[in-house]
Amino acid sequence: MSITKLICKATIVLAGILLATPMLHAQRLDQPLFIEPLEFNPDYQFFAPVDLGDFGEKPDHRTGWYAQYHRLHTFINRPASGATGIQGDFTWGNVYDIGFMTETGSGWSVTGTHIGGPNVFSTVIQPRINRINDDDADNVGGDPDDLEPIFPFQDRNDFRTNSRVYFLKDSINVANMTGFEFNKTWRLEPFNNGSVLEPFMGLRYFKLKAFHRRDTYITTDETFVDNPDPNDTDVLENYTSTVGAWENDMVGGQLGLRWVERRGRWTMSSQMRGFGAQNFQAFDSQIDTVQTLYDGVMEGADVVSESYTRTRTGATTSEFVFGYDVRAEAAFELTRDIALSAGVHVSQIVRGIGRSNDVLANDQGFTTAGLLIGLNVNR
Repeated sequence: MSITKLICKATIVLAGILLATPMLHAQRLDQPLFIEPLEFNPDYQFFAPVDLGDFGEKPDHRTGWYAQYHRLHTFINRPASGATGIQGDFTWGNVYDIGFMTETGSGWSVTGTHIGGPNVFSTVIQPRINRINDDDADNVGGDPDDLEPIFPFQDRNDFRTNSRVYFLKDSINVANMTGFEFNKTWRLEPFNNGSVLEPFMGLRYFKLKAFHRRDTYITTDETFVDNPDPNDTDVLENYTSTVGAWENDMVGGQLGLRWVERRGRWTMSSQMRGFGAQNFQAFDSQIDTVQTLYDGVMEGADVVSESYTRTRTGATTSEFVFGYDVRAEAAFELTRDIALSAGVHVSQIVRGIGRSNDVLANDQGFTTAGLLIGLNVNR
C-alpha cells in the first residue's frame, strides 16, 4: 500500500470521528473510564415481576450491567470460484454481548461473535485399481477375532466401504469467522414516544478463515498413457489433493447507532454499524501427490511401489475492507430482568477478502444473512 493511500484512509477515519463527536455530548466529563462490578447496587432479583410503568407511562430504559446471547442460523454466500445454481449455504453461529449503561447515559459494551461454518463439500467415492485387498480379512467378512494387520497401513480396505477407495473432495463453501468488538456507547435524550437512540463507536477485530480443496484421480499404463475405460492395461494410479487456506485478520474501527423502544412487555430494537479495517492476509497452499504402481488390475492386485510428494507455497498481502451490520429484533419480557428475543440480521464485507485457491483473487466479498434467537438479561 502506498503512503498516499494510507494517508487518505487515515484522513477519512479521522474526519468521521470528528464529525461524530458533537453527537456524543451526553457523556459527562467526570464519568470514570471503568465501572466496578457492584457500582449499580444490583438486588439480584432476576425473577421479579415485569415493570410496566406507572399510570400508563412507558417504563424507564434500563441501566446497569446487561448481557445477551443469540444463536444464529445464517446464510453465507459462496466464493466467486464456486459459482453454482445455489449462491450460498446455511450454518450456525453465536453472538455474546456484555456491557453496562449508567443513569447519565454513558456506557461500554463488548461483543464476541463466532460463525462455525459452512462446511460444504462435493464428495465422490473413487475405487482404486485393486478394489479389494484379499489379505485384509478383517474387512471383507473374515473371522472378526482373527485380526490380520496389513502393513503398510495404506494397503488396508477402507473401514467405511470395506474396499480400497479414495474419497475425492471438492470444496464448495468452507469457512469460519470469529470477531470481537469493544465500543463506547452513549444514550441520548428520549423522543416524545419514549424511544431512544444510542450511538456508539469503537474498535473491531475479526478473523475469517477460508478453505479450498480439489482432489483428482487418474490411472495410466506404465508409459503414462491414460487409456479409455474399460481397460486392463492401466496399472499406475495418481491421486492429487490440492488444499489452500486463507487467513484474513482484520483490525479497524466502526461507528454505529442503536434504536430502542419499550412497549409494555415488548422491547423493540434495531442497530446498524459501518466499519473499515485493514486486512492482513496470509495464504498457504499444499499439493500432495500419491503415485501407486500395481502388478495388475484385478481385485487383490499387489502394490509394487508407492511414492509421495508434497509441495507447499505461501504468500502474505493486505487489503482495505469495509462493510456494514444491520440487526432488528423484538424481545418479550418474562420477568423484570429476563427476556426472550428473536430477530433478523444482515452483515456484509463488501470487498477485500481472500476466499478462493487463487492467491491473486484476494478481494472478494463475504455476506451473511439470517435469523437469530436469544436470551436477554437487563437489556
